[in-house]
Amino acid sequence: YTNYSNMKHAIIYCDPPYAGGEQKYSDGVSFKNRMNFDSDAFWLWTKKMSKHNIVIVSEYNPPKKSLGVKVKKIFEKGKERLYLVLSD
Repeated sequence: YTNYSNMKHAIIYCDPPYAGGEQKYSDGVSFKNRMNFDSDAFWLWTKKMSKHNIVIVSEYNPPKKSLGVKVKKIFEKGKERLYLVLSD
């Protein structure tokens, strides 16, 4: 996701590995090369990106309050939710 850090005036939809789940992702080459996903770093990135973009995240739960990332739940079905990341 950090490859897109220079985007502006875009709608960004993110579907990261869910916090509390396996928290692994592929390197895009092989599913054998699975890496840990840093949810806190990801949510801080969404906060930064929300300053110049519309950022929507698919996740079971909102980010930790201690990160200071403000979100608004915009959709819920079962335990999956979509959150709009609010800019400061």
